[in-house]
Amino acid sequence: MAATLRVLGRPRKKRLWDEIANARNAPWGAAAVLDAHDFVEWIERCAGVESWIGEQFNVGTGRFGESLERAWRKWANTAQPAISTALVAAGRDLAPLKTALRFDRSATASVLVDSGQEAVALVYCAAKSLDEIECDLLLANALVVSDSDAAEALANEPIGPDTAPLTILRPPATALSKLLVDRGHHVVHAFGRSGVHPTVIGFPRASIEDFKTALVDSMDVRPPEAEMSARASGCSVSVWRVWNLYARNLHHRLVPVWADEQYSSLVATAVFLGGWNEQSARDREVIERLSGLRAEQFFDQMCVFHAIADSRFSRSRTAFQMRPDSVSG
Repeated sequence: MAATLRVLGRPRKKRLWDEIANARNAPWGAAAVLDAHDFVEWIERCAGVESWIGEQFNVGTGRFGESLERAWRKWANTAQPAISTALVAAGRDLAPLKTALRFDRSATASVLVDSGQEAVALVYCAAKSLDEIECDLLLANALVVSDSDAAEALANEPIGPDTAPLTILRPPATALSKLLVDRGHHVVHAFGRSGVHPTVIGFPRASIEDFKTALVDSMDVRPPEAEMSARASGCSVSVWRVWNLYARNLHHRLVPVWADEQYSSLVATAVFLGGWNEQSARDREVIERLSGLRAEQFFDQMCVFHAIADSRFSRSRTAFQMRPDSVSG
């Protein structure tokens, strides 16, 4: 018997069943009949399914976000060699995250690693480590949302009976978490290491040996290069990915504007200091020595960062401070 499953859709199921029953020497092993109206209603009531079908047939724009599987492929496959699940999971105990993904105790979970995209990837790795049926069910209902307006629109969509969609939120969409939970969603917050995020499942970086082994065994990287990469990236998958793209001149959209070469002298001084007060005579003296500029010139030029998104610099009256950074990618 053939291993092919034939899936057919027509409004008149009775007639179709008769055709299948009378078919002889059919080339398929089994057949499934879907009522066309029910099929369309199922797609419309399940945002995750809608996004998945749109991705499979390359139609639509993903009005709410993208499937977890597609988010993983886009992130992992842009590197060369492609990032493996073994590298993301290297040296990390996924058990707490796997437990959280069952949502027995809470409708939300939060993941903290070096970047929001890596946090999404870690959720994918945890899902893939579940048994096949549980994994397929989770992936079929999982949607990654980064835009606040899209998250609000998703919350206003009806949810089918006995359905608990998994919505993975990245900032700034995380602000809509409670609204989605109230509407019946299970929510995972995907955080990078910037700012303070209480009650999260934090994952440390792998050891050099674990990172190197994952590169060698799952991505066919030569051992000397793997060890050098592990040390140079600080065993951060996010840093390794950005450097990998940088080496192939594909990094342009990943490097933040504030890291442009034209700002290098300002940023170097600011990073070294960490923060300062414009009214402090001692701070002004140190700034002038480090930057080679008069204090007033330095303060004026630093104002450009107020207009740059995610500049990592914040100001309160006369105090200026570097915010904790996360990896872009």
